[in-house]
Amino acid sequence: MRVNNSLKNIVSGIILQFVAIGLNIISRKIFLDFMGVEILGVHGVLTNIISMLGLVEMGIGIAISYSLYKPLSENDQDQVKTIIRLYAKFYKYVALTVLVIGLLILPFMGSVIESSYSSSYIRLIFLILLVDTMMSYFLAYRRTLLIADQKASILNKLTILYSIVLTFSQVSIVYLTQNFILFISIKLVFGVGLNLIIYYITNKNYPYLRGASKKPLDPEVKKNIIQNIKALLLANISVYFIFGTDNLLLSIFTNVTTVGLYSNYTMILNAVKGFLSQVFVGTTASFGNLLASDTTLDDADRIFKIMFFINFWLSTFCSSALLLLINPFIHLWIGSSMLLPGVIVVILVYNFYSDSMRSAVELVKSAAGLYSPYPFFKYWIVVEALVNLCLAIILAGGLNMGMTGIFLATSLSTLLPTYVIPWNVYKYVFKKSSKEFYIKQLVYTLLSLIVVGITYRIGTFITLENTIGDFMLKLMISITVPNVIILIMFKKTKEFNSLMIKIVHKLRLKKTLRN
Repeated sequence: MRVNNSLKNIVSGIILQFVAIGLNIISRKIFLDFMGVEILGVHGVLTNIISMLGLVEMGIGIAISYSLYKPLSENDQDQVKTIIRLYAKFYKYVALTVLVIGLLILPFMGSVIESSYSSSYIRLIFLILLVDTMMSYFLAYRRTLLIADQKASILNKLTILYSIVLTFSQVSIVYLTQNFILFISIKLVFGVGLNLIIYYITNKNYPYLRGASKKPLDPEVKKNIIQNIKALLLANISVYFIFGTDNLLLSIFTNVTTVGLYSNYTMILNAVKGFLSQVFVGTTASFGNLLASDTTLDDADRIFKIMFFINFWLSTFCSSALLLLINPFIHLWIGSSMLLPGVIVVILVYNFYSDSMRSAVELVKSAAGLYSPYPFFKYWIVVEALVNLCLAIILAGGLNMGMTGIFLATSLSTLLPTYVIPWNVYKYVFKKSSKEFYIKQLVYTLLSLIVVGITYRIGTFITLENTIGDFMLKLMISITVPNVIILIMFKKTKEFNSLMIKIVHKLRLKKTLRN
């Protein structure tokens, strides 16, 4: 594993997330003050529909990324070039397909959403979002090349600069004009500019991409890519119906204003998820190279256990902080009128924890290309999607549970992958029994409940009359209490000591390189 590159990717990714969180907090506050919550809800529903069109992407990016690990590690430039050109060809078809389907459904967009805005205005918003999505597919393959080659830190630095400039421009537009069309149009323009910069950088870093390919694509590699794309098509459709339909269901069973309220919570939850994902996405390529090398499966399993411990620690800490802080933060940030009920917050935080605790397992699955020909992967995710959609309709509509029913359906349906994915990983990657993992997972889950419960109890028991002072006190509690408890519980465990040894080794290595 190229430790230095992985560490750079993780650090730059975390910095990116902190910058993104700060920018989103500022821009969302100004947006709500000047534009209101209804247009935010309209945007959320239309974005869900655009995401559905994006299903035609079929997971090409993930499949291609996996196929690049080996030729990049072997410096097989001809094979890399051939794979990248195949990737570019696929994405041109995807972009055109998205555009055609979007234009076909454009006339119906005005009748999909009930709001005070005119049908023509909603259709114009949809058209701009459609073109923005279509343009994002062109040159997207260059991003994948950088990530697969463990150079995500380059992307992260560019994205930080892009986010700062874009946010400043959008905030200025909202403040000066209150024009939502300009607000989303500027993102389209800047997105094209960012893709062109990435194209220039990859040409500079990989000059061989500009020449003609002299080597045909390895038939076995092509076969694996096609198999993985087919499997990931089902996976993407299923994931959309699990996580991508919330806004649509909310608009059907409640209203677009509720979608706007919910979007404030999803912004925070997604920001924290983004922070966590950097730790694991930043090491996926390294783990992929590790599996492609001569490293034994026992060594790979040992590294995975350390990653799973890190996964538990971060997920528990973040869940504790979210449960205690998310409503007080939103109250301070945009006002008490934007708050959701406590029971909804509990369900949202549980869904966050359930999703984030799969990060380490997902890392191995992606690094190993565990999509096809492993049919169980395709089948369980389809079952999960069907269960989620049916439960949401029954609970939200049939039992009149509304928003609670929609989010509770997600909680129940995601229990399936929590137990199926590890079985797949241990059977097909580590080639051993997953019994030990499930025992550890059960222990981690029970300990997480204890840590989150203690943190929340202390944070709600000790309060201050001053709103800002009370929030800062809760912030300190959410930072110290869960981490101290976990430290005390695990200071003598094998995973904790292995993690400490790795951290100390990296720090010494960094100091040696500086000297």
